[in-house]
Amino acid sequence: MKLAGTEPFNDGLRVKLAAYNEALSQLVRDKYRNAEHTISRFEIDRVDIGNGEPRQSSSVRTSGSETHSYRQVDDYKRLINELEDKLRDPTVYSDSLEIVVELQSKELLKGCYLVLVARIDSPGTEPDARPLIQVVGQLKPDKVRKVRGVFRNLPQAFSLLGIDMHLYSQGEEIPHNGSAELKMISEEEAFKYSLGRYKDSKGHSEPALFRSLPLDSITSLLSEKEFESLQADMVIHLDGSTTVEYINTKDKPLADKLVGVLETVRFIPAMENGQPTETKVSLQLSSLID
Repeated sequence: MKLAGTEPFNDGLRVKLAAYNEALSQLVRDKYRNAEHTISRFEIDRVDIGNGEPRQSSSVRTSGSETHSYRQVDDYKRLINELEDKLRDPTVYSDSLEIVVELQSKELLKGCYLVLVARIDSPGTEPDARPLIQVVGQLKPDKVRKVRGVFRNLPQAFSLLGIDMHLYSQGEEIPHNGSAELKMISEEEAFKYSLGRYKDSKGHSEPALFRSLPLDSITSLLSEKEFESLQADMVIHLDGSTTVEYINTKDKPLADKLVGVLETVRFIPAMENGQPTETKVSLQLSSLID
């Protein structure tokens, strides 16, 4: 995740400029419509009537809607003249901030939303932080998603000190390279962190699955029927690694392949009064799949 762009602007000025552009567009539409009407009237008036002499239309009159559009344009032109100073130095009058954030994930994330915090300063006030929540939805793997958001009602002539960005998926914060609070950690660091939490517990705890198996690592070797019926006896060591002692299949080549796959699984070891202890477990293969 990265901040791709920021643009301070005056919200009222932007609205008025949009209205000015719309007035110009309406004027063009009215002039075009009036021109078509004039051509149509000219064709009708050329028809011979009475004494057979062709008659052409007289003067072309401006339509009421076109007159209204002209009046709108005049009003907005006066407004633009009054706001020339703001256009020369817009940062002095800025009261809003538009930002663009680029998101990219290596895995599918659902129910995503961004929590953005703009840290700002302005003349005569203490530094402040303004939050903004932006719904993102689903993030697909390896696809860049651009998300736009607008902070409004900021102090005029504010200065942007920085933006903190937090990404959530289904209520859980996702570590990313743009987070001020979180950092990406290695699998070994994550394992040690999880192990530390279990060490704080008293009494006995069962082993807990830490690194599961990708589904395709098993389905490439087994049919669905075999997958559901197979069971493995495993030893879970103090560091969470595993040794497979037995698999209930008579197919020796298949068993050898499964041993290689199953021994990539890792557990948080069982604990006895805060200390890791080696255990033997018998598990269905389906319980080891992510």
